[in-house]
Amino acid sequence: MNNALRFVKRKINKTGTFALESSINGSFKMFNQNNECMKRLSLILFSVAIAVSGIFTSCTEDTDTSFDKPTIDVLLGGQAVSGTIEKTEGTALNFEIKFSMGAAEDKLTKIRITSTIGGKTFNVIDSVLDAGLFNSGDKEFVYTYNTSVGTSEEKLSFYTEDSKSRTQEEVITIKPTSVTPVGSVRTTEAIIMGSYKNTQYNSCFSLSLNKTVSLQGGFSQPDPIDILYFYGSENQATLAGPSNASLATVYNNATYGIAKWSKRNATKLLTTSVTAATFDAITTSAAFTSAFPTDLTAATDLANKLITNKVVAMETVGGKKALIKVTEINGTTSTSYIKITVKTVL
Repeated sequence: MNNALRFVKRKINKTGTFALESSINGSFKMFNQNNECMKRLSLILFSVAIAVSGIFTSCTEDTDTSFDKPTIDVLLGGQAVSGTIEKTEGTALNFEIKFSMGAAEDKLTKIRITSTIGGKTFNVIDSVLDAGLFNSGDKEFVYTYNTSVGTSEEKLSFYTEDSKSRTQEEVITIKPTSVTPVGSVRTTEAIIMGSYKNTQYNSCFSLSLNKTVSLQGGFSQPDPIDILYFYGSENQATLAGPSNASLATVYNNATYGIAKWSKRNATKLLTTSVTAATFDAITTSAAFTSAFPTDLTAATDLANKLITNKVVAMETVGGKKALIKVTEINGTTSTSYIKITVKTVL
């Protein structure tokens, strides 16, 4: 037995277990102090590791979010556009909008295009996309939107969303660089209106906005809509006021068809004997008044069986008058379109 053990044994013999417990407790105290230091050091290192990890995680998440979001490319005449577009009133604008998946390649589930004019927002299209559109491996959805520069500034909003609720939006502002002075004749050419199954062109026209509007747009803001176009088996090429009963048959979408509109203007239409040459020569308010019919008693909310160069007189519910010349009828089916020229005195 060595000296250390003899010492402990003597302490036990003289003072009982107290001395042994004190010796054991003393060794525990020393162990606990060392262990506490180790714990503190470990805690510091662990905290540093979390902080560093957070920095890298944050960077990674930011990068992933940026690349994973869908993208929208707006093309006008094949050229990428953004910000503000300035063109003369009546200029045709043919947009091609590419809604594309992000880096994560999650399928797009929704697209929406809206047009805001004078504080009123018109829906151009608000559609849930069929997942089957992307089953062939396509990573983008392309939508063609044909419109024109109106009388007032317009904001076009292009929006999309994917299956992970990531969203993207692009806004284009359209400004008319010149507007016809009050009292002068405004001539707007190449107004194209699609029939009820033509998805390329809008079917509604507003004289006050001097623009075509989609059926969804008319449903969302029916007040300014004056006429719609359709090609029917009996009526053939037809311009009709929103109140016309025939429209409920052809524009019968369950959500935004004409029967669902909150207001349907009773626009007056009358096919005239005004020649194309007389129409083309109208440049003054006096010439316009001379050509416009003095009696609209026979006017209805329908002008049908139209042919090229036929001139139609129109009067809106607000009393605004216009002359419409048919310049082209393309096709004789529900997917056809009509091209018209409109003259009015501002």
